[in-house]
Amino acid sequence: SSNGLETNISYKINSNLNLDLGYTFLIVDDINDTGTTFNWIYNDWNLKNREHKVKFATLTENVASEFGDVSYHVHEVNKAEEDVWLVYPWENIGDYDVRN
Repeated sequence: SSNGLETNISYKINSNLNLDLGYTFLIVDDINDTGTTFNWIYNDWNLKNREHKVKFATLTENVASEFGDVSYHVHEVNKAEEDVWLVYPWENIGDYDVRN
């Protein structure tokens, strides 16, 4: 990406899906942090030039993100005001083995 960070995004689109037709998409991610992921999807799938209904959803919305089109979110933060680091239960951060 242009900010020097490497973004690893994986997705699967049905190969029989004709993206020239209008579809309804719900794109979901755990956090809209910088906006890189949602911007990449929006641009890579060329969604602005298609007749699709596209909604974006996330658990956490960073209101300072460069992507401002999140339709649904559970809660929001403003990382421009407070640079918080969020860790979700499914992330493999540190040693969570309670047996030791």
